[in-house]
Amino acid sequence: MATEQTEKPKIDGVEYLVDMGTGIVFSKVDISIIKEQDKNARIQPNEMMNQLTENIKHRGQLESVPFCVYFNGRVEIISGHHRIRAAKAAGLKFVYVLLDLSGLNRSQKAAKQLAHNAIDGYDDKDTLREIAKMITDVDDKIESYGGKDLFEEPKLTIEKLLDPKTDFDWQQMEFL
Repeated sequence: MATEQTEKPKIDGVEYLVDMGTGIVFSKVDISIIKEQDKNARIQPNEMMNQLTENIKHRGQLESVPFCVYFNGRVEIISGHHRIRAAKAAGLKFVYVLLDLSGLNRSQKAAKQLAHNAIDGYDDKDTLREIAKMITDVDDKIESYGGKDLFEEPKLTIEKLLDPKTDFDWQQMEFL
């Protein structure tokens, strides 16, 4: 684990908590000084944003840490635009972030922004349903934003009912 200490600039509204090495510091930041990037390709529907805001209000804090940089005298979001926006809407005064003080240039910031949005994997549908079955409380289902498709049992279609697939051993079958 890197233990390199980076010279930390004095930034009003930023409290450095843990130096993680390589220029990244876990920090408590006044939410009013955090700026979004001019361009962010990640889109979130209003309904999802509203649920995120409600989840943050309910908990009173973020449950995952945004990644920000100190650049040209500003604290800028690289990853976590929607979380920060929802935290502001939920009335939070500060958030905890990973703050990169290493002096990233514009190209490096853009590369990190794309990487944080693009390298995210995908859900295995069967495992997702198994996890969803563990959620028994209605409020927890709403908070998960899983949607009715995830929580409903698959329904038999009329086609399956009208065309049953049955293998008969015709030599042993008797009709009464």
